Amino acid sequence: MREVQARAAALSSEAKTSAAILAALPFFASGALFVMSPNYLMVLVNEPQGQQVLGAAVLMLLVGLLVMRSMIRRALRA
Repeated sequence: MREVQARAAALSSEAKTSAAILAALPFFASGALFVMSPNYLMVLVNEPQGQQVLGAAVLMLLVGLLVMRSMIRRALRA
């Protein structure tokens, strides 16, 4: 029984790490893009349509994180 619990904990930890990396990736990518070409990203901040796109991206990121969290919790229950 302990072996199964240890394996579940390891898989859970792996999934949490993957979720954290996937959540951080857009921020690192946008930071790198800002360093290389700041004007390209400023469209997202200065233009109303860019703000809508940025808002949609943040919303999708949050939904994705919630889905991953739900999947991890369900996997631990099973």
